Order: sequence, then structure tokens, then C-alpha cells
Amino acid sequence: MKKTAILFVFILSTLTGLDAQSKTINASPNENSITYHLTHPLHKIESTSKEVISTIRFDPVKRTVESVTASVDVTKFDSGNSNRDSHAMEVIDAISFPEADFSGTSVVTRGDSLFVSGKMNFHGVTHDVVLKALQQWTENSLSIHAALSLSLTEFHIERPALLLVPVEDELRFTITAVYRF
Repeated sequence: MKKTAILFVFILSTLTGLDAQSKTINASPNENSITYHLTHPLHKIESTSKEVISTIRFDPVKRTVESVTASVDVTKFDSGNSNRDSHAMEVIDAISFPEADFSGTSVVTRGDSLFVSGKMNFHGVTHDVVLKALQQWTENSLSIHAALSLSLTEFHIERPALLLVPVEDELRFTITAVYRF
């Protein structure tokens, strides 16, 4: 009986110790951004939000990312042209769908590259996506520089047009997040 109790305590402390290695941390405010890139034959459009909420779960000893979540209020994007931004909000129906969310649960690391598989919820539609990122570790921080491409039509968004010519279907995102620990 005593050996069983000691074994149980040992297993419990080992499992607790393993869990204690992983940490969950929010991205540092004012060091994050997400920019969308949209292409029309006559020009390229870029719009940025610095109000990204992102959290990672990571192992600081192994320096490995285990999961990632991110959310952005789509009304906070600024292209420098308020008319364009207002039209973009109409196109994606920002009143009904004010947030875009990513929840990545499978992370594959290859050197400094991360491939994060997860669910993207945008415009009320959820699809499986893969976010590609570069990671840069320092003694007390992790910086992530990521890219993601989505199809407007797959997310049930009618492609806006200029002079009767629609924008390309691909909506590209670049994301920067800094996590300090």
C-alpha cells in the first residue's frame, strides 16, 4: 500500500511538473499588427490593425510553440482612406461579423519556421487553414512573423469591384506578434 501511494505521488508530481513547463502568454500590447493585402489590376490595397489579441501556449525550456489563438476587430483596420475602409466594412458585413478569429492547435516546427494548422472564423464562416510563420526567440521574448492567405469566395464574401473589374479572390494577411515573458 505504501509503495502504491509513493508511486501515485511520484506520477502526480511528474505530470504536474510536465504541465508546469508549458506557459500561456498574451502578446504584448502595441507590438502587434495584422495587415491585409488585396490586389486589383489597377492598384494594391493594404490596411492595418494594431489591435490584435493573441495568445500562445509554449514550452520555454524546449522553446516550442504548442498552440496559438488570435482575434481582431475587423472595424479597426485602417488603410489611410476612410471611404475605402467604410466600403470594406460593408463588403464583409462588419456589423454582423465584427471579429475574425484564428485558433491553431497543431504546430509543426521546422527550424525557425512554424506551420500552424487551425480554424479560421471570418465573415461567419469557419475553414481549416494553415498559418506559416517565422519565429525569433530571445532570452525573454518570442517574435512571430506570419502569413496567411484566404479566398474571399470561400468565406462567402462578394469580391468588390472597381470600374466593373473585381479584386483578386486571394486576401493575404501578414501578422506580427511579440510575446514577452
